[in-house]
Amino acid sequence: MTDSQILEHSSTLVNYTLFDVNWVPSSPRLAVCGSTLAGEGTLRVYSLAGQGLSEVGSATRPKAVRCGTFRSSSLEERFFCTGDFGGNVAVWDLEELGEPVEEVVGHMDMINCITGSQGDGGQLITGSRDGLVKVWDRRNMRTSTVTMEGDERRDCWAVATLEGGQYVAAGYSNGDVRVFDMKAGKVYWETSLPQGVTSLQFTGSKGEKLDMLLASTLGGGMAIWDMQTRHKVQGYTRTDLRLEKTTVWSAKSAPQDE
Repeated sequence: MTDSQILEHSSTLVNYTLFDVNWVPSSPRLAVCGSTLAGEGTLRVYSLAGQGLSEVGSATRPKAVRCGTFRSSSLEERFFCTGDFGGNVAVWDLEELGEPVEEVVGHMDMINCITGSQGDGGQLITGSRDGLVKVWDRRNMRTSTVTMEGDERRDCWAVATLEGGQYVAAGYSNGDVRVFDMKAGKVYWETSLPQGVTSLQFTGSKGEKLDMLLASTLGGGMAIWDMQTRHKVQGYTRTDLRLEKTTVWSAKSAPQDE
């Protein structure tokens, strides 16, 4: 691996701030969330054609668009779900970007993170600066089906869920990590890291059952918990990896090695 290289395939200049980029499933397209210089939100779609990226669609929003996910949509549907600085949750059809298919006020403050699963007809999970983690049923988004909060309302910076949606993990600005059991309606397990949690991912077993939980932090490191065996006193075994001297904003496992 010491001789491996990452080569740039193509790039394009933009006149706005990018917050999140997602591949459109089974497509040579990218969905990009961001903010214009005027503070408005922007959603752009780019297509990888030949050796370059070309913009093929866009939408403007009153508030900056912070994050997005395709995880609650089927491959046939491919709806893109976003969260913005105003706490709004929106569902988009990228083929018709004029207005969102659906939009609700999800939180009282900025939505920092969003993910989903296709369990139970499609679920969305959002985490916000208001300290709340909410679970949404894509079939009826008038109100969240579950709302979770900790002892103190710290910023929720990261959320993750299993494919079936049974467990939801949340990471907070003070380093707290909580795993919620959706069926039991309570906190399944919690721990704390020395610094804020910037990303979370359930990995191993193709995300279908509790296996491993991966976290990245402000301190430039990662933590990996083996969640197959739980000690009565010490809890789950944790492995710490020091990667950088600055923040690691996101960490993901390689799909082929899960």
